[in-house]
Amino acid sequence: METIFIQTASFNEKEIYNTVRSAFEKAEFPERIYFGLYDQRTDSLFEDLSDIENVTHVKVTCSFARGIGLARLNSMMLHQKQKYCLQIDAHTIFDQDWDSKIIYDYEQLKSITNKPIISYRTKFWERDSDGSVIFYNSGSHQSLIIDESDSHFYMKTHDCSNAYPIEHYLSSGHFVFTELEFFNDFMPDPKIAFAGEEHSLALRACTRGYKIFVTEDPHLWHMSKNDSDRTATDSWNAYSHFKRNFDLDFGTIISDKSTRIGKILRGEILGYYGAPDIYSYNEYINKLGFDYRKN
Repeated sequence: METIFIQTASFNEKEIYNTVRSAFEKAEFPERIYFGLYDQRTDSLFEDLSDIENVTHVKVTCSFARGIGLARLNSMMLHQKQKYCLQIDAHTIFDQDWDSKIIYDYEQLKSITNKPIISYRTKFWERDSDGSVIFYNSGSHQSLIIDESDSHFYMKTHDCSNAYPIEHYLSSGHFVFTELEFFNDFMPDPKIAFAGEEHSLALRACTRGYKIFVTEDPHLWHMSKNDSDRTATDSWNAYSHFKRNFDLDFGTIISDKSTRIGKILRGEILGYYGAPDIYSYNEYINKLGFDYRKN
């Protein structure tokens, strides 16, 4: 049976236990699931995950988050050479038999390309005032494009047709499924502090022969950004640290010409963390339909 490594990083996250438990309880074959969690907390109040097998839980007490690039890098290195890898955020809920369904979708894509990636905005969930989970579909079945009206390179969703799979040229950090070999080849950039890792991952992949797809169903749910409890405790706390220390807002981090991610997206940094050469960079920009250099 082919194994799946789930990697995630968190900061003061309240939903970790729920996420890990959901991954195993909803899997058709839970024995093939392995979880790598890089868990950062300012209060040292870590969840006890010892009752769940195949979980590698790295606990980090810190005064502020280390940055998304370094955190994802640390979580990725917890693998044990599983075949498949799923990158998620630490506030995710899974559908029943998600493991078999997502592997089936992925293997179907192998008839199109030998280097497929499934990545897009998933379905969403949030908690109501009583703490109960509410599911809603807004965000699913949508490809990602750059908002041309915004100078900060924000990604927005674009309604898809019913003809799946659909190739697009951006990725969503909270849902990336492919083979583990991909993450060995494209280790997360530890110098990306908060914003831009999704943009750069897509650029790096597409300029090296990978194809990114929207499938009919992601088989999992991501916590809505509208959830006030999440906003108060989770990644935005990390963001506020970078904003205070670098005087950059979310958009400026990736659009400012002087930042590392800004240079990567403009093709000024080539090589391992960017496009391999200017030819492949230009080819990617043409496919994306948006030129980072003109903004």
